[in-house]
Amino acid sequence: MTQPSMTKESQALVSSLAAQRDHVLGILEGLSEEDLQRPILPSRWTCAGLVHHLAIDVERFWFRAVVAGEPMPDDEPDNAWQVPADLTATAVLDAYRREVELADAIIAAKGYGQEAKHALIRRVRANLSYLLRHRSAVEKTGNRLTAKWRLSAQEKLL
Repeated sequence: MTQPSMTKESQALVSSLAAQRDHVLGILEGLSEEDLQRPILPSRWTCAGLVHHLAIDVERFWFRAVVAGEPMPDDEPDNAWQVPADLTATAVLDAYRREVELADAIIAAKGYGQEAKHALIRRVRANLSYLLRHRSAVEKTGNRLTAKWRLSAQEKLL
């Protein structure tokens, strides 16, 4: 089977996505288990909670469920920002890396014009290219308004 060819736009979007993922992991590299699980803000936000959210609500949902059409597990947490008590921060980081690998495999295997599989997204006729552009725009805006602020708070408080 021939791999779908990537346009310059798709290459740029995939590169941007990889850079954003690397940024998240790079900022947390070297922090102890305790630091990753320590609430940083009054909302009880933790670094591990951010990564858990990214693994479940971003990588798994958008790429596996929406693009690939995989069903979401019945035991999916209602609030992925909260890390289950029995899950270590190291396990959260490993789960995020695993979800990134699965998402990358989906991105590589799908055509950039292929319609999304998830019924909700099909209504707006979204395809993988649209989702990558949307995710990139949301990430850029979100990183500036929320994630970077939270990570800056984490850096200052640690």
